[in-house]
Amino acid sequence: MPDVKKTTASTSKRISDNQGDRLSAALEAAHVGVFEFEPQTGIATWDRRVGKIWGIPDDEEINYETVTAGLHPDDVAMHDAVTAKALDPNGDGVLDMEYRVIPRNGEPMRWVHAVAKCSFEDNKPVFLLGTVRDVTERRRLQDFEQFSPTLESANIGFFQMDPQTGKAKLSDLILKIWGLPSDEDIVHETLVDGVHPDDVAKVRERAAKSIDPKGTGVMEHEYRVIPRDGGPLRWVRAVTTCAFEGDKAVLVRGLVMDITEKRELQEYKKLQEYNQLLVDELQHRVKNTLATVMSVIRLSKPKDNDIENYILSLEERLLSMSQSHSLVNRSDGKSIDIKTVIEKEFQAYVGPETATETELYDLQGPSVFIPPAHVRIMSMAIHELVTNASKHGALSLPNKKITITTALKDGVATFKWEEKSESHSLEIGQPKGGFGSFLLSKVVAAELQGAVKYEINSGGLLFALEFPLKEGS
Repeated sequence: MPDVKKTTASTSKRISDNQGDRLSAALEAAHVGVFEFEPQTGIATWDRRVGKIWGIPDDEEINYETVTAGLHPDDVAMHDAVTAKALDPNGDGVLDMEYRVIPRNGEPMRWVHAVAKCSFEDNKPVFLLGTVRDVTERRRLQDFEQFSPTLESANIGFFQMDPQTGKAKLSDLILKIWGLPSDEDIVHETLVDGVHPDDVAKVRERAAKSIDPKGTGVMEHEYRVIPRDGGPLRWVRAVTTCAFEGDKAVLVRGLVMDITEKRELQEYKKLQEYNQLLVDELQHRVKNTLATVMSVIRLSKPKDNDIENYILSLEERLLSMSQSHSLVNRSDGKSIDIKTVIEKEFQAYVGPETATETELYDLQGPSVFIPPAHVRIMSMAIHELVTNASKHGALSLPNKKITITTALKDGVATFKWEEKSESHSLEIGQPKGGFGSFLLSKVVAAELQGAVKYEINSGGLLFALEFPLKEGS
């Protein structure tokens, strides 16, 4: 027959061990540790969970000084006062307080809630038995809930994030901006996923700098957000600060403001300023064009009162100006190759079928790109040279070509027009005449701030122009 006493004792021990294991598991799940303190000896004992919070090895002997050495300096006086009150035989023997612990092993600072009851014998405290619970997350949530309503009333969102885990808590306003549901677990990447693709790299770079212990811990940035729920794009301004413990980032807090209307207003003002700039530029160009047209009309008047020739030459000059204007418009503000201007003027005068380089002119030298402001006067100058060559110069003679040379060196552009003719009928020296000669000898150099050599010599006619021009302009 089995020994009932032994069986009962064994069963009781097993039940007791099981209950202990279950209790330990429950305490572990609740992040609760157990401690005991003997006031008469100063000796303290605690379980592994409490030791982990303080960052102290399991095999180290603990006393009251060990406990207080791990407290945040600002909480030591409060801890001592509450403990002394709990040990007072005239009190209720209850200890209940929250304070900060700075782990010895360099882990992030923790908030703990300690609850204990003191036992007395002969009106003396014998031992203090209690629990310690890690309430760091609750304290952070309390801070969040404390700040959030006030800020939301000012249309400012508030968030906080654990940089070690990436877990974040967002206020309702930020959830609305990002188009996120309120019941979703938010991490840092959730927020990054909502950032406009063109802004992601900059946001990541600044976020990384803000949690770098070598930096200031502050980030301030404006970027675009594309709400997940399909809402319109928003502009936000984020300001964050990071708290450090040692060389470890432990908490990021930040404010987010919706600045979409401000940005849109800025863009609208920029557009208005740009439109006004275009109008002013257009008015300026129209005035310059009208002044040029008036000069062309006045200076084109023939000395022999040949009205038909006057009308024809005037039409050709105005047509050349019109084509130059179109060329500039098509360039969208970019510089134009002077070879394009040369080709345009030859085609306008003799037609595209015959205005080829092989038949009428020999073009030597590199492409020289002139800014839009120079195109009109260069086009007018080349028009006059083509017209004169066709009527009186090399193009009026059989088997004659014009040599055109371009160059750009050390910020100086060169355009040279040479007509070779041994039997030139005009006088040696600077050509004389009306509008064309005046334009080529005076106006071109003045407008381009350059120098002109315009002459007829024994070899023919030479027009050489040099003017300042930045390479690549």
